Amino acid sequence: MIVIGINDRGYICQVGHTELEKLTDKYYGNLPKLKVGDAMDLGAGHNFRSDIQSACDGMAKAVKNFDEARMTMTKFAVMVAGLPGDEQEKQA
Repeated sequence: MIVIGINDRGYICQVGHTELEKLTDKYYGNLPKLKVGDAMDLGAGHNFRSDIQSACDGMAKAVKNFDEARMTMTKFAVMVAGLPGDEQEKQA
C-alpha cells in the first residue's frame, strides 16, 4: 500500500489486489476484482485474527481445566471399576 494523499476522510492509498487477497484470506483469484466506488472494510482482517486468537485462548483454557480435573476423573474411574457388579454382569 502506498499513501498518495490525505483528505478530510482519511488516507488516499494505492493498494494492490494481491494485498487485499492476503488481508481477506481469499488468495488465488477468490476475491473478486473491485470497481470504482466499491468499499471494503479493512478492519475485517483484524476481526478474523481476533476470532482465531479467541478460539485458541478458549482451547488452551479447556486443556488446562481438563488437566486439573484429570486426576479426580481417574480416581473416580478406578473406584467405579472396583465396585462389585450384580450377578448378571458377573455372568456376562
